[in-house]
Amino acid sequence: MILEHIKKYAKDNRVFYKYKDKDYSYKELDEDSDRIASYLKRVLGEDKRPIVVYGHKDPLMIAVFLGCVKSGRSYCPVDSSTPRDRVLKIIDKVGSEIVFTIDSLPVEKAVGLEEIKEIVSFEKKTVSSSDYVKEEDLYYIIFTSGSTGEPKGVMIRLKNVEAFTRWIIDIGKTERDSVILNQAPFSFDLSVMDLYMALGSGSILYVLDKESQSDYPVLMEELKKSKANIWVSTPSFADLCLAERNFQEDLLPNLHTFLFCGEILTNKTAKKLKKRFPKARIINTYGPTESTVCVTSIEITEDIIEHFNPLPIGKPKPGTILKIMKEAKEEKGEIMILGDTVGLGYYKSEELTGKVFGKEKDSGLPFYLTGDIGFQKEGYYFCGGRIDDQIKMHGYRIELSDIEKNMDRLEEIEKSCVIPFWNKGKVQRLTAFIVYKGSIKDENKRTLKLKELLGEYLQKYMIPQRFVYIDALPINRNGKIDRKQLMEY
Repeated sequence: MILEHIKKYAKDNRVFYKYKDKDYSYKELDEDSDRIASYLKRVLGEDKRPIVVYGHKDPLMIAVFLGCVKSGRSYCPVDSSTPRDRVLKIIDKVGSEIVFTIDSLPVEKAVGLEEIKEIVSFEKKTVSSSDYVKEEDLYYIIFTSGSTGEPKGVMIRLKNVEAFTRWIIDIGKTERDSVILNQAPFSFDLSVMDLYMALGSGSILYVLDKESQSDYPVLMEELKKSKANIWVSTPSFADLCLAERNFQEDLLPNLHTFLFCGEILTNKTAKKLKKRFPKARIINTYGPTESTVCVTSIEITEDIIEHFNPLPIGKPKPGTILKIMKEAKEEKGEIMILGDTVGLGYYKSEELTGKVFGKEKDSGLPFYLTGDIGFQKEGYYFCGGRIDDQIKMHGYRIELSDIEKNMDRLEEIEKSCVIPFWNKGKVQRLTAFIVYKGSIKDENKRTLKLKELLGEYLQKYMIPQRFVYIDALPINRNGKIDRKQLMEY
């Protein structure tokens, strides 16, 4: 479906990709990816192992992605901001004969930018639709962090991507020539949402690189130039933008939809967005990389904001079933996802795959055990943190997300993040990092007051021992709160 749509959009030469004041058309994308596919077919023959694609946001990244799948191979995106040691581990794990390096990377088997440009200029086109990946074939691998410290590669098939794309185009109310904002790097699965929403509908992808995202004035100017209709990001990236006063409807007058995924969307963030962008819809979604980006959605209206805290993650998309795996008398349990976007498992990790992926006996549907804590209320699903987000301190079991949600209820707190500090295998204390509203004259007095207020919502043992006040919570390359950086304080 996706590759056939691109062929159709290529006929009228419409713009696909806007990046650094340059346009890249669907026609260029189709022709470049055909030539890359032909090159792979000629050089690799019957070797159909996945292909690592290293770079940031050059449009040739997408041409290489599609060239891989047109040649019958999956692709594995790795952003150039990824630490070198991790990059090498991924390349070694994938084991492909070729590594496309749009950005410079001194490794063996590298096909660099200049060689890619030669391929798209001179390679004879020999590929046809019979060479394309099939419905059951592997389409991409995205590596995520593993609990052992080793990256784990999530395998997603073509049929998973197509089922997700059909649904997300409808959720986003995406039309031909809509402008969709890209914030996330292509190695982060959130980017699958904006990229395939665009590719599946003939829309324009307006791309923000890491440099523009780290410079507020440049970022605001880029947003203004984008004339975006659909916003796709993590909630933390929206919080970063909300720190600027001119981030409001006048800056993005054509914006009709915010789509959020990757983190919890707080009531405070939703309220601010409603005030700044009164005409735009706010859509909260939920889902892991293992089930093709996200599987639930809900429009966050003013009524929803006032009625629920925390906000719900909504209801499952068509083709997906959610189950809460809980004990008989428990309200909460682990979220299990079943359906047509559940991936194949982890690449070359059968033991790890067997622990969380499988097929349900009764329905025969593929499932994934998420490790997320969920519950239902008034017809909606809610996500209440992680099973592995639980710590034990002084004999008490504590969910860090529970503390954060209650801290964020306080009017004085803009945003918070709670970090456990360990010593000799035990949690010794909790530190709350706080973005505070207004100025603080006496930090000790302010901390005592906040602890007193938290006592109305939390048991004493759950209140962090140390409070650190910062101007903004650090954000990692995927647009999420950088907890590792906070641990260094």
